[in-house]
Amino acid sequence: MNFLEVQKNALNLSPQKVSDDLFVRVKQLEDYFFDLNIQQLEQSEGADNTPLVNRNSKYKGFYTEATEAISKESPFPKAKKIAGEPYNFLWEGDFIEGFTMKVINESVEIFSTGTGSGTKKSFFDGYKNLFGLNDQKLRIAIDEKIRPFIIEYYRKALT
Repeated sequence: MNFLEVQKNALNLSPQKVSDDLFVRVKQLEDYFFDLNIQQLEQSEGADNTPLVNRNSKYKGFYTEATEAISKESPFPKAKKIAGEPYNFLWEGDFIEGFTMKVINESVEIFSTGTGSGTKKSFFDGYKNLFGLNDQKLRIAIDEKIRPFIIEYYRKALT
């Protein structure tokens, strides 16, 4: 393949086509992005590179002995609740299983449909940094999934 053929192929790539194709790839990777976001939650790390802290002082961020005891008797918890350990956001699983992704104003946002109502909603509303990838997880996503896609995408498109 010579330069003129590559140039001709490049002219067929519009910014909109590249954007559309990248969007399709990101949507294909939803579960991968959800897993990275969930890893952050398990590590008590927020999307804004700060620790997860609930703005509602009712929620301290760490399990109490009472919660640990209740969780041991309950059939629901999907993960252990250990007194003194940070919240892991897994009780019945609705929150994690409700992860979804949508495009808002040309950006991709992660959220959960499993934040419930009442006290449960109040709990989740107290966090402003639950959703999205922090710098470390975003770098992992770029290195493992986005950069290889872009390199392969342009390699195929131009040759």
